[in-house]
Amino acid sequence: VAAIASEPPEDPQIRIQVAGALRGLDFAATAYGLLRTMDQDDTVRRLSCMCLEDMEEFEMALEALESITSLTPFDRVMLTEVNSALGNHSEAVRVSKKLLDEIPGDFDVRRSYVSALVLAGRDKDAVKFVRSCLKEKTAESNALAAYVMRILGNTKAAAGYATRAINMDHRNV
Repeated sequence: VAAIASEPPEDPQIRIQVAGALRGLDFAATAYGLLRTMDQDDTVRRLSCMCLEDMEEFEMALEALESITSLTPFDRVMLTEVNSALGNHSEAVRVSKKLLDEIPGDFDVRRSYVSALVLAGRDKDAVKFVRSCLKEKTAESNALAAYVMRILGNTKAAAGYATRAINMDHRNV
């Protein structure tokens, strides 16, 4: 890792791939160091934000997100997470709800929304939303229910929903 950090690849695309791999190996600070020296296009800013979030540098992560010129749904999920981490719960719920209205069936969007609700202290709203999703009787809705029950501390219910999700579709591990 030290060798890569001291002599990073010249090619920007390879450098981005190396930074992504370093982040995946829990070397977010090293990855961020590689990215800081690059031209700051949206791809670099996005990966920088992920590194900063991993490093719990949420103010800097928010700045990186706000500098992205074309936000993707994934970026808006990160924006929800960063706002929640900064205690901006109303903004996190607002961003995630707007994204949910645009992409209602996406698991990551739904997970982001219920996370924002729980972190905002709106556990009942999160459970109510999950119950409405469970009417779909899909593996993803059960996986979402397992996620919410787990973060609310109801591990027995979480295990039941997780088992149901896995039985419906083994890719929900």
